[in-house]
Amino acid sequence: MKKLKRYLFFSLLIFIVLLLSACGSSGSVKSSPKYQTLTVEKIGEGAVIPVVGSHEMEKETIANLKATAASGWQFVNWEGEVANTASAETTVYMDGDKTVKAVFEELEPNLEYQTLTVEKIGEGAVIPAVGSHEMEKETTANLKATAASGWQFVNWEGEVANTASAETTVY
Repeated sequence: MKKLKRYLFFSLLIFIVLLLSACGSSGSVKSSPKYQTLTVEKIGEGAVIPVVGSHEMEKETIANLKATAASGWQFVNWEGEVANTASAETTVYMDGDKTVKAVFEELEPNLEYQTLTVEKIGEGAVIPAVGSHEMEKETTANLKATAASGWQFVNWEGEVANTASAETTVY
C-alpha cells in the first residue's frame, strides 16, 4: 500500500511539473496565436492589396493596404479603421475583425477635348485618317478627301462647313 501511495504521489508530482512547464510566466496555459479576419472590399475600378476578400491575419499585428486606381479612375479614400483614410497606402491594426473598403471614382471626361470620328464609304484617302481623333474643343479641324482611281468624291456627312467640297472644315 505504501508503494502504491508513493507511486501515485510521484505520478501526481510529475503531472503537475509537466502542467506547469506548459504554462507561461503568467501561469496560464499557452495557446496558439489568435487570428482576426481582415475583409477587403472596393467600390469602383482599381486594384487593392490585399485583394478583395477575407484574409486571416495574426492578432495584434499591422496589415499594409494599397489601392491603385484603374485608368480613367482615381482613388478617393479608404473606409474603415485605417491609419490614414486619405492615403492610397495605409495600414490597419488587427486588434479585432476588420472590414476596410477602397473607394474609387471615375474621372470626368477631359472637358478640354472632344472626339472627331472620321469614316469613309468607297475607295480613297481621307485626312485625318479613318478613326477617332481627340481635338481641342472649339477649334477647327481641316478635312480632305481624295478619291481613288476610278472613284469620285460625292459628299461629306455630318456637321461640316461644306458637305459638297472634298476639302472642308469641322468645328
